[in-house]
Order: sequence, then structure tokens, then C-alpha cells
Amino acid sequence: MTLALGSWVPSPDSLSPSLALVLPLPPTSVESEVVTEGMSYHPKQFRNLIERMLDAHDPKLASESAVLLLLGTAAQESKFGTYLMQTGQGPAIGAFQMEPATFRWLQQEFAHEYPALLMRYPREMEWDLRLAVIMARLRYRVVKDPLPGTDPVALAEYWKKHYNTSAGKGTPEEFIANWKKYVEGRV
Repeated sequence: MTLALGSWVPSPDSLSPSLALVLPLPPTSVESEVVTEGMSYHPKQFRNLIERMLDAHDPKLASESAVLLLLGTAAQESKFGTYLMQTGQGPAIGAFQMEPATFRWLQQEFAHEYPALLMRYPREMEWDLRLAVIMARLRYRVVKDPLPGTDPVALAEYWKKHYNTSAGKGTPEEFIANWKKYVEGRV
């Protein structure tokens, strides 16, 4: 069989690990896709994963408030991992929907403390959950205000002020509704 140049896209399983990291990904588009309910992370498993990732990277990052804030952020930003690329034409990537400019800013902000981050790229947050978790946590770490504790209302207000900001479309009310749906499993 003869394949035209560029018509064959290898599956990740058919590549050696080193080769898989250098091949470009096909372009993605999510605006026309239909998403059904239930395509998100399992709350207990995702919480456990966040706790382990933060603790392994830097135990100072792994407070209860930080873990809950990241759970709520993922619930609000990506419907708990349903969307890994921003819908429409936006640039946000990963379970926490971080924009590439924010990613690069955080790389520079924490280069002295975590130099390995300088070798990473924003697009990796789409498939590298550990990187997405660490970067989202660092986004909150640059905030001067202390973490808000464990109350979902306080978490929602903190997220709105420091992650979504006044320029963002999200609201604390949406955050709380998504918290109940995805983190607590209530509709």
C-alpha cells in the first residue's frame, strides 16, 4: 500500500516514547462536537491524583484548601476534564483551561524554584495531567491572599477573583453549581 506523505498518522502506541514526544499533533476543533453527560473525571480518583501529584512535586503545595480549590477549578473550567481544549476559538488548554500566556508567565515566575518547567510547553497540559495540576496550583501560589479554606462558597469567590478574574465570564454561582455536580456528585 502506498500512502501519500502526511496521510498516515501513527497511534501513540505504535511509537517509541522518545519519538512520540516530537511528532506534531493534528489540529483540534471542539466547537462542533457533541458532548454527553458523564464524560469527566471520577471525583475521588481525581482528588487522590491531585493530592499525590502536588505532594510528589512539592509537599508545600498540597494543602487541603489547595486540593479543593483545584477540584473546583477543574469543575468550573473544563466540566471536570470533559473539555481539554477551550470551546470556540479560545486558547485555554487542559483540565484547568490555562492559557498559554499564563503558562509562560508562570514558567518565568518559578524558573528559579522549578527549573524543569522551562523545558515544557503549554500544549502539553492537554495530555499531561501532572503538568496541568502543577501549573494550576502555581497560578494560585502567586496570589498574595492566603488560600480560602475549604468552604465551597469561599473557594468560588477566590477562584473568581484570582483565576477567572473580573474580566472572565464565569461566576461564583456557576462554580458552586459545578462543584455540586462534579465534585460532590449532586445535580
